[in-house]
Amino acid sequence: MKTKQQIIEQLQSLTANGLMQIHNEYCQSVNNCDNEIYHNEEYFFNYFFSSNPMELAKAISFGDYRYHDEFVKLDAYGNLESFDTIMNHIDIDAIAEDIIKNSNSYSLTLN
Repeated sequence: MKTKQQIIEQLQSLTANGLMQIHNEYCQSVNNCDNEIYHNEEYFFNYFFSSNPMELAKAISFGDYRYHDEFVKLDAYGNLESFDTIMNHIDIDAIAEDIIKNSNSYSLTLN
């Protein structure tokens, strides 16, 4: 079994996409799906806002959204928050602790 520090170092070496996947699996593991991160692309908007364009307009207007950012998530109020640097939006320490406790909840193998 790896130590927490070894897991943290391995998480820090992942690509942004790999880290996003692990973060979202962590959110599901701790029942905090409201904090998941997505790619800032059409699929996200179709999934969350296709039936209510006015809600999308509100989410952009009241959020912190920039079209050219790589990632997007919904804040606690359902508004959009976009960003390019994923590391500022995840808790690597908490993820490492959860991996130690619930390694079967994660699809990526941390060697």
